[in-house]
Amino acid sequence: MMFRLLKELILAVVINAGILYGLNYYHFALEINVQTGGLKTFLILGFILWIVNFVLRKILHMLALPLRVLTFGLISFVINVGVIYFFTWFVNTYYHDLATITLSESYFKVLILSFVITFVYSFLYKLLK
Repeated sequence: MMFRLLKELILAVVINAGILYGLNYYHFALEINVQTGGLKTFLILGFILWIVNFVLRKILHMLALPLRVLTFGLISFVINVGVIYFFTWFVNTYYHDLATITLSESYFKVLILSFVITFVYSFLYKLLK
């Protein structure tokens, strides 16, 4: 049981790190300036993204349940964008010696970025699990 949870955590962190690396490589709405150690930095950022998604995103989805019903789930896109902005703020505030993240000024690009992150993560997680 514990081994399975640890395996799922490691898989999620590696997928998040790969997504962040790929998005940074193509410079689509996201630029990560790594200060030290490339792979290690992306793994740490992947872990931070996993924590933010696991905790904050789930809490916001529960709190916004009435809005999700009224908007037929469209509020989920706004929540996902908010989570990405929080992740960026958190890394830039507390881990600026590790990396700095710059998001696009276009809200539409960040919305597409949140969709890409969610879709690719879900696809790879189900494929590799």
